[in-house]
Amino acid sequence: MDRQTKIELSKLREKIDAIDDSILDFLTKRAKAASEICEIKAKTNLPVFSPEREKEVLARIRALNQGPLEDSALERIFKLIIQEIKILELKK
Repeated sequence: MDRQTKIELSKLREKIDAIDDSILDFLTKRAKAASEICEIKAKTNLPVFSPEREKEVLARIRALNQGPLEDSALERIFKLIIQEIKILELKK
């Protein structure tokens, strides 16, 4: 691998690391917001988990998707995020 290629790869990896940092930050913010919603629902005797809301979230993501990831890939990612937040809430 030549020097220029190494430099290009290094710059792109730094860019990916910065994006990963942002994703982590946003996931943390999302989990905290979901936790606040669960607290409100618990105080008002509303069901904690809403399958209808999950469907809305996934439909919204599909509508916003402009690629390159396919809708099905984004659905898997968001279902996993939702599932992990549910697990977090069940631990409380």
